[in-house]
Amino acid sequence: MRSRRALSLPHEHGAWLTGAGALALGLGLAPRGPSLAAAGAGLSLVAAMIARGPIEEIAVGRPARLDRAALAPLLGVGLTGAWLAARSGVGPGLLVLGLVVAGAVLPALARLRRVHRRTLVEVLAMAGLGGAALPVALAGGASLAAAALPSLALAAHAAATVPIVRA
Repeated sequence: MRSRRALSLPHEHGAWLTGAGALALGLGLAPRGPSLAAAGAGLSLVAAMIARGPIEEIAVGRPARLDRAALAPLLGVGLTGAWLAARSGVGPGLLVLGLVVAGAVLPALARLRRVHRRTLVEVLAMAGLGGAALPVALAGGASLAAAALPSLALAAHAAATVPIVRA
């Protein structure tokens, strides 16, 4: 008898690695080292990435046993992290909040429309995930000038991997 999974987690290893890279880059760009605001921004992005799995499975009507119950604490972690990021400025806080909502909800919408495996959708998703280094760095006190180019480079690298992996 097959055991039923307890929680739906995203299983794309490239997304996990890109998310970890974005978090490390964002924290590394903080001028005085990682701060509570930068760590909060990173925590929000991780919560959104984890929440994506349950949200997608609930949307398609195949939730795992704990998917619905996991959303409340994940939402709490995401909002707390966005609040911590906002302590460094309203801009980083709103940017983190926007990425959390987009990162958790847009994949479910793409899956419902059955476009989640299209190349353009995956390229945009990976670029967004790589670009998540920017709000983490901004929350950590990095200037836009110092954080934009490295974040853009990671976003471009992540986006370029999709057609390479598919080939």
